[in-house]
Amino acid sequence: MKRIMLFSIAACAIFFACQKNNFPAGSDSEIVQHILQKNLSAADMNAADLSTLQSSTLRSGHHIYRLHMGKENILLETDGTNQFVKGAIYTIAGAISKSNNHTTYSGVFDRSDLSRKNNVHWSIDKGFARELHSFNGVATNGSGQQHVNYECADCTLPEVTVSASYPPSGGIDWFSWMSLLSMFDMGGQNDYIAIQWISSGGGGVGSAPVITIDTESPENKDKIEPKKYTDCFGSIPDNNTTLYTVTISTDLPTDGHPEIFYNWNDRSPGHAFIELNKSTPYGGVTQDFGFYPTSSWKLVTLDNVTLPSKLVDDGGHEYQARYTISVSAAQFQAAIYAVNSARDTYNVGNYNCTDFALDVFNAAGGNLSIPRHSIPGFEVDGGSNTPQGLYEKIQSMQNGGTANTTTTNNKEYAGSSKGPCN
Repeated sequence: MKRIMLFSIAACAIFFACQKNNFPAGSDSEIVQHILQKNLSAADMNAADLSTLQSSTLRSGHHIYRLHMGKENILLETDGTNQFVKGAIYTIAGAISKSNNHTTYSGVFDRSDLSRKNNVHWSIDKGFARELHSFNGVATNGSGQQHVNYECADCTLPEVTVSASYPPSGGIDWFSWMSLLSMFDMGGQNDYIAIQWISSGGGGVGSAPVITIDTESPENKDKIEPKKYTDCFGSIPDNNTTLYTVTISTDLPTDGHPEIFYNWNDRSPGHAFIELNKSTPYGGVTQDFGFYPTSSWKLVTLDNVTLPSKLVDDGGHEYQARYTISVSAAQFQAAIYAVNSARDTYNVGNYNCTDFALDVFNAAGGNLSIPRHSIPGFEVDGGSNTPQGLYEKIQSMQNGGTANTTTTNNKEYAGSSKGPCN
């Protein structure tokens, strides 16, 4: 998966009080209190509410702390040795809005360093900070700022994005998340934190995840002729073959969070794909196939339309869960036939990448059915097959002791495909 970030981040001093001081070991509350006492004014220190303190951990091992300060918020970053790295005072105000199939966040964002200098004001338009983006060099909002072209928005994820979660009781809950990189110049480039959080209360420290959103760009993936790939299996004589396998894999849009659906118009739908392998003691052939629309997700999701599809080479694609079965020669040929007979249309709710992967896997005798979920904005009767549902099924099978099932909270990567052979 590729994440394109086209704007640059200015020097740390512009946005934060940047310094490094050694702090004594202690509890999170003690560390944060020490940082605040050294960097806030007396008035701000008096308003800081340590009972609302919440911590999050980045993949780098650094820690993010947030707490309320009246109607404002404080954000701090420390490294693995409790050294203060950066801090900011910020406010964000806005709301989730829905139009057609688009669910987005709009509002305003203000930030300063801990000494209340180097102020920044951004207008959040459908998730994007207008001041950070340029759109064909045309200012259309009358204030000299660039207006967001929602259908591309210079092809990044938004600074503020909206997700939906399905709780155990059913239904849909909506959440808004801020990009750590664009808002605070810290963390991975597709790491996000929740805008709203629940106070820990009682002087304790609450914990909240930093989620990592993955993206897909179907328009950047070349269409393949599947028969040129499946013909490669003919280069291995059947009488020398010792193993035929078929593997189904799923890549969640949010690593480690199968319950979270990201808006497919935000370029983060998740993905499922299929891998075929024919091998001998002396080598073999592996090919990975993924099913995509020929156009961008934004066109797919604009009106829940059906668009032409394509198969692509998904060798090297990441995944969070996979399931491999050994099959007979006849079952392997049935899988090949299913690949070469893939549908020529793509629809988010009715026939997507997960449907294709299941069709091929089950043609080979996989006999796999998965929980179906309503995709927010694209609901169909009975629900849809999704990467999340596939992850849930494989995880359940793994917990039940099914062989050759793998899940991870991070990600693994498929091997390379051999490619075309004629």
